[in-house]
Parts: sequence; C-alpha cells; structure tokens
Amino acid sequence: MTRIAVPLCSIIAILVVALGCCNEAERLKRENETLKAYATPPPGAMDALLPAKPAPPVYQLRMMGMSMPFTGIISDLFEQDFENVMANFQAFKTEYIEVSKLVPEFASSFPIAPVDELEKALKNNNQGEIMAAYEGVGQVCRDCHVQNMVKVQQKYHWGDFQSITVNDPLTNEAVNWLQLMQYIDANMVGAFVDLQQGQIDNAKKQWYGFNTRYQTLKTTCGFCHDSERKYYVDSSSQALIDELSQMLNQQAVDPAKLEQVGMKIGNEICGKCHLVHVPAAYAKRQWEKLAEITQK
Repeated sequence: MTRIAVPLCSIIAILVVALGCCNEAERLKRENETLKAYATPPPGAMDALLPAKPAPPVYQLRMMGMSMPFTGIISDLFEQDFENVMANFQAFKTEYIEVSKLVPEFASSFPIAPVDELEKALKNNNQGEIMAAYEGVGQVCRDCHVQNMVKVQQKYHWGDFQSITVNDPLTNEAVNWLQLMQYIDANMVGAFVDLQQGQIDNAKKQWYGFNTRYQTLKTTCGFCHDSERKYYVDSSSQALIDELSQMLNQQAVDPAKLEQVGMKIGNEICGKCHLVHVPAAYAKRQWEKLAEITQK
C-alpha cells in the first residue's frame, strides 16, 4: 500500500500544480485581452461609420436611433402607456440587433440574453422585474461605452496636432505645433529661471518671447475649432499674461509676486488646456507606436 500511495500522491501533486498553472495562464490570457481591448485604437470598420472629415456620422446616428426607444420604454412605462412601451421595446431590439452587425469587433458587446430578459419582464408586466431587466440592458451599454467610447471620440472627434504647422514669429521659420509648444514652454521656464538668477533683463526677453509666441498659439485653435474660443486664449487669459508683463517692467521687481501670477498662468491656461487636449493626443501617439511594433 505504501509503495502505491507515494507515487499516487506525487501524481496528485503534479496535477494540482499543472491545474494551477493552467488557471494562471488562463487568467493572464483574459487580463491580456482586457488590456488590449482598452489600449488598442477603435476597429478600422469605424472609419466608414464615423469619418474624421465632415460627413454623416452613421454610427452615432444609429446609436441615437437605438437610445431613443430604449429611454422611451421608461417614459411610456411611467405614463402607463403599455402599448407604446412594447412598441418602443421592439424598435429598440430591432436597432440593437442591426447596430451589433455594423462593427464585427463589437459584436460580442451586444449580448441578446439581457434584451430577451427585458422582453420577458415587459410581457409579464411586473414593475420590479422590468426595472431589474432594464438595468441589466443599461449595464451592457455602459460596459461597452467604458471600453470604447473614449477611444472612438479621441480618434474621430479630436484633430491631429502633428498636422498643424505655423510660422514662429521669433525665428520666422515654419514649425510644427509641438515645436511651438516647446518654444513657449522654454520661454516661460526661462523667464522664471532668469528671475531666480537675478537676471531681470533676460527674464523680460524670455517673457516677451512667451507672449509673442502665445499670440501665434491663439491661431492654432482654428485648425480644429470653427467657433471663437472662450478659454485658454481669451481676454481673461491675456489679462493674466499682461499683468505679469507689467510687473516685470516695474522699477522694483518682486519675484515672489511674479511667481504667484506665473503659477496662475500655468494652472489656469497651460494646465487646464493640457487636461482637455493632451489625453487624446497621447492616445493617438500610443496607437501609432503600437502600429509600428505590430508591423515589424
């Protein structure tokens, strides 16, 4: 018995280890698939449905066509208009199935089971069941939006900063948008470094460079926006820059007060603009790097 028991225990131990390795491999596979889904750009099939250039945004319109009857279910339910509750549901279900076919990569994000559960609850006319089932379908929508909506908006809504070229007013050379931003940053940092070093004249020159290039920066908004900008480059933003310019030109320069205004410019103009625009720009750059890797 002892001779048999020892090998048997060894086999069981090996099986346990192997099973654990399989489970770990499966966990890592799922984790990799999830990370890939969040990190990769939207599927190429979206290009024809949400073109970057002005054109009917087919996918967005179809999503709205699905959303309206879905919300209408609740509106009519509150009004106790049960006939139109079912009419809205049928319109929603039809559009749900059709939209699920538009982008093959998104098909798995449109499970039919929760929709069938909602239909069953509506036919039973049980308020508690209906709300639970409705929330279940809503969760399907939210899960897909969390994973895909931001990426789709970043790709198709935001312009490409790398495509912007402007004339640098100080060097009179054509530079891309990134270079202009680097020059502006160097001017601002340079001004405050010179202040710390007690080089007031150099600080004034650097701030002149910042302000001059900032005027050019204002024009870059028009590459993406077709309406007047009311933030970052508006009159209140310019007033902050002018305030610091006036303080620099006073006979007695107060570095501490200059730093306070400079921090406000950094936070209210530069920082807030970056919070809005940088995520989309960096996401696109990450996708470009991913494409470079996969094409090698």
